[in-house]
Amino acid sequence: MVQIGSRKAECELKPRADRLRKLCVCGELLEVERTRITQKKSCPACGRRFLVLPVSPFPTPRPPRGYVPPPSPMPDITEAKTARQMQEVAEGQTNGTSTTVASAPIDLDTLTLAPKVPFRVRLRRQFTPLKLSIVGVILLIGVSGYLYWWRTQVQWAQANYPLAVENAYAALAEQQVDEANAQFEIASRSAIILGLDDEQAQGVKQYARELDVLDRLSSQPFPELLTELSESSMELVAGDEQNDQQSVFYWGKDWYVLDVWGKVVKEEENRWLELEAPVPLKGSTEFMIRINLPNDAVTDRPPNALNQQHFVLATRCDRMVSKTKPTARWTLYCEETFLWEHDDSLRILGLYADDEEGQVELAKLLKNQSTLTAEQKETEQADAAGGEL
Repeated sequence: MVQIGSRKAECELKPRADRLRKLCVCGELLEVERTRITQKKSCPACGRRFLVLPVSPFPTPRPPRGYVPPPSPMPDITEAKTARQMQEVAEGQTNGTSTTVASAPIDLDTLTLAPKVPFRVRLRRQFTPLKLSIVGVILLIGVSGYLYWWRTQVQWAQANYPLAVENAYAALAEQQVDEANAQFEIASRSAIILGLDDEQAQGVKQYARELDVLDRLSSQPFPELLTELSESSMELVAGDEQNDQQSVFYWGKDWYVLDVWGKVVKEEENRWLELEAPVPLKGSTEFMIRINLPNDAVTDRPPNALNQQHFVLATRCDRMVSKTKPTARWTLYCEETFLWEHDDSLRILGLYADDEEGQVELAKLLKNQSTLTAEQKETEQADAAGGEL
């Protein structure tokens, strides 16, 4: 016990020697002896302060018996360069000359001892035959699955299209709206899958769209919507009289079927059917409605005395825009619109149900307001003339 204590005391009295060699940022080579306590030192050349950590109180561990350190695969270029710089600084101080080590950015290419691998070799290592085989199998499975799914869709469309068209027209004749809507939807989807674009397919798609709109009509009448919008717009105008900017807010997305007269206005690449709302606003503020006309709308028909065109269409309101200059105006924009084509689907709504003359005028309007129906009418007239000959 006494012998062990004496060895411990001897170790405490004779700590392990350790010398710190540090190169300051100014180029001064510093050598400091480590002690058992932390030291605060400063560079004698530039005065930069740094800490010197204490020497470890534990003895240096011995490697196990038979241990051979592995050779370093690459020399540490950074340490070699630092040692070379320290040697140059020491030689400069010995010769009495001032040597300053310039801190330049390290070029990574100069620090690489291994040869640069060509791009083809790297590409070959990255995309091994095993990886390419796995990708090929996955791609083959995906393409095969898609082709199988598409083949089943085409078979389904070929089997259902004629039957769905027959059932849809039969249900429409019997005023079975839900059944007709479901059958026209199946027929329209089948026509899209098969890529049909003949007269029958176009009629089926239009019926499917019209019956779908009838199923999603707004429960609020259009005049009540205008009244509600006029009240909210009056509040906004009263609180925003000094603002010349446009105030835009979005409204609902409910569908409306309208039988309207309006002036055709061209603005940039769009054609709008503009009409004045039958709802007064505060003071001299105007309340206008603009309905976007589709590309197949015929706008060169003879107008009425007020230079207005007549259309039967389905639309839904998108936004309200207010302008204070040059005149105060609120405008309701209806951008999503399509023209109605079939009078038998309008009878479901009860339009002109008791007016035979009105039904005749409605059928004539539906055929003349769209270029598609006008072309169909010309084809029918040509076929009738050819049959008579």
